[in-house]
Amino acid sequence: MNYLAHALTVLDCPYRLAGTALPDWLRVAAPGVRLRPRRLALLMPDALADPWQQLAQGVVQHYRDDAEFHYRPAFVALCQQARCCVQESLPDQSPHLLAFLAHMLVELLLDAAILHQRPELGRRYYAQLGRIAPGEVQRFVEAVTGRSAAGLPAWIHRFCRLRFLFDYLDDGKLWFRCGQVIQRLGCPWRARLPQGLGSLRREVYRHRAELLPDAAFNPRENFP
Repeated sequence: MNYLAHALTVLDCPYRLAGTALPDWLRVAAPGVRLRPRRLALLMPDALADPWQQLAQGVVQHYRDDAEFHYRPAFVALCQQARCCVQESLPDQSPHLLAFLAHMLVELLLDAAILHQRPELGRRYYAQLGRIAPGEVQRFVEAVTGRSAAGLPAWIHRFCRLRFLFDYLDDGKLWFRCGQVIQRLGCPWRARLPQGLGSLRREVYRHRAELLPDAAFNPRENFP
């Protein structure tokens, strides 16, 4: 899952919402720093006070979501379709990178499906993040891991300012954001927009009810 899909069930709890984003934020802002869900589960519910308790709950939820989501038949099938889609634009890339990109693309398109149908959820997501104190999130990470996360507050501010989740609604902007992630991994990126991206988007939108938690989003609502 990506940012918005993780947060759908906790949009009224800013720090828990931030916790669902925290593992992905750390990959950018503090590479090598990891919050271990088993350790956090041991700390809850007695050893942490709010808002750290809520942050920990969000992190644990992130990992639980992924553990279930990545094995859903619809997700596996869509990843196979996505790999075929991206391979024609990246014919010389390794199978591992192609699989990673396909996996990421399906997750980003699921966030796009939510935003396409319910754009107010994206606005609410960013509004709730505007209520947290990024320095408090940094202190939580450093206390739990014993590692520096000095770059985290600046990244959280930038994440909220750019609001790039809305870029996923446009094929060109979505592909650009994928390229940024690949470049952060140290891989070159000179890939043209895949011809099948529009078809892949429609398939992800069509299967959203099989991908999203039932309680988080009404799959019976039709797209405009």
